[in-house]
Amino acid sequence: MYDCNCLIHPFQNDPGTSQSQRVMDDLLSGAAKIDARTLADLLDYFTQMSRHINFYDTKLSISDWQPFFQKSIPFSLASIIKIPSAEIEQNFTYYNSLFEKKPSSTGLQLHAYFIYYRFIKKINSWYLSVKDSGLPIESFLEILIKDKLQQSLKFFIAYTNAAVKWYGIKKIDFSKLDMDVWNLQAADLYAIDVSFQSDSNGNLIYSKFLRINNLFQNFKTISSPFFDSIKLISAEAENNLEPSLLPLKEELQKNHPPHLGLLFAFLNIFRQLQDDLNGYTRKHLDFFYKDVLQIKSRDAIADKTHVIFEIQKQIEKYLIKKGVLVKDGKDLNKQQILFSLDDDIVVNKTEVADVRTLFLNNEVIPDPRANGQNVALLEGVYMAADATKADGIDKDFDTDVKNFYTLGNKESKYILPGTNVYKPYSNARLGFILASPVLLLNEGTRTVTITLNCSLDEKICEELLSLTNPVSTNCCDENSSGQINDTILSYPDFLPVSEIYSNIVTALNTEYYYISETLIAEGIKKGLDSKTVLSLRKFLTTSNANVIPKAYCYCPSETKKFDAVVLSSDFENEIDISSEIVSIFFKKRKPFQILFSGEKDWVDPGSDALTSFDFVP
Repeated sequence: MYDCNCLIHPFQNDPGTSQSQRVMDDLLSGAAKIDARTLADLLDYFTQMSRHINFYDTKLSISDWQPFFQKSIPFSLASIIKIPSAEIEQNFTYYNSLFEKKPSSTGLQLHAYFIYYRFIKKINSWYLSVKDSGLPIESFLEILIKDKLQQSLKFFIAYTNAAVKWYGIKKIDFSKLDMDVWNLQAADLYAIDVSFQSDSNGNLIYSKFLRINNLFQNFKTISSPFFDSIKLISAEAENNLEPSLLPLKEELQKNHPPHLGLLFAFLNIFRQLQDDLNGYTRKHLDFFYKDVLQIKSRDAIADKTHVIFEIQKQIEKYLIKKGVLVKDGKDLNKQQILFSLDDDIVVNKTEVADVRTLFLNNEVIPDPRANGQNVALLEGVYMAADATKADGIDKDFDTDVKNFYTLGNKESKYILPGTNVYKPYSNARLGFILASPVLLLNEGTRTVTITLNCSLDEKICEELLSLTNPVSTNCCDENSSGQINDTILSYPDFLPVSEIYSNIVTALNTEYYYISETLIAEGIKKGLDSKTVLSLRKFLTTSNANVIPKAYCYCPSETKKFDAVVLSSDFENEIDISSEIVSIFFKKRKPFQILFSGEKDWVDPGSDALTSFDFVP
């Protein structure tokens, strides 16, 4: 059976194999090394040993040997590479579970200190250790901090100061950070967040549990970009370790102290002996399989590739015969690589203009009418305007092969910067087209009235009414007994057909604003202030009180959404629409847009062309 994860994309080169490439993995020296320690392992070994060996100064005062290695860039990079990210993630998950079982100010203290000392302070010290080193990791860290972590740090400071003020946790001195690279001002150090005291609609929350849980969720959310950055920095440090031993700049080559220069020379000689030692496994197996067992290598297999032909404009079609040679650059020996066609092919002008997807996301939910049965409901419709892009719009794939969802999907393959969240595809713009000879309008002012005759079935929702049921006791209610009910499940009531006219007319004649994390991120790059960012993100927070974890009687009160549609009145009450940046990224719109088919493209008549919808029952 084929492993679908190993199939090669049809437009990717399928390299053949020579006899030398058919050697079994067991014969390779990398399969099982006798000494598998890397350079980072060796440098970290010296660092760990230095704390256990006594050092006596001229006054016979006893300390250890750690100071000999602390300011050395290679040793600093080795410590970054060896950071136990899996252990950090495990600890953070454990601290989350402790807080969720029993929310308290101590839990907030633990989270604030964990994020600061495990992430922020480490990243700051790493930047200072490689600053002015001339290594690529210096600019990498600077760009990472400025583009992805600066705003997150400012949010973290505001959340921490709020926890200090309202829950009495210990203060953190943020002035010790590099103020320039983090772009911190004095006002940022004393900023206080108050959003945790209100719900998504801006109403004041009086429940102590909900307030402290909101602040905890803020800390939890802000940790994601820092945790991801730790992994990125560790990978980049590994690429910079070798160059740090012998920097490109001549003046930096003399920065190693004599005792460390001697140590690096020893390590270089030791690694050569290490390679020789690791080669004995291969030599032994090579002798056993080839000389003793007399196993011979299989014949080589030729390369295969797929080629796309494009003919000139003046030619309608062209025959390319079997065996024609096609050039494919040169190999390592500077010899021309040639491929021959397996079959005859007639090339014509047919080509793929664009690739799009339309996806109907069906959610399967339990059906209370039948035990063990489920019912599928349409959650939403998503589209990729350009499926060859990672986000379905304009972000390129990181890999050479553009591997997109052929049949569509809700989430794209583009990860939002600073997070591990995949960006959803755009909501599909659904509509319909009306065509008639009477609509061939050329000149003058014309009034077009379109009447659609529709009928509604009064009994259309009768079969689904049993899906609705009352909500059981809410364990988040401070006045309730707090007993957990595993069967809590609620579906919204279906809208009576008699009320559908007024609701549709109201909805279609109402103006809205569209908000998303992508638009907020673009606004931040253009200088959107932090207060407006917090207000915008309130609209992306929704109540989730009906989801009851079984492990304890504290349920999360809010969940984060990627995007949202907000009534214009609610948006304008919270956001200053006179702001130039706000007006660029967040525009007022209506549910429907009318376009006329022009001679070459669709013609937008403007927002005044459609003023209202009238429905007659």
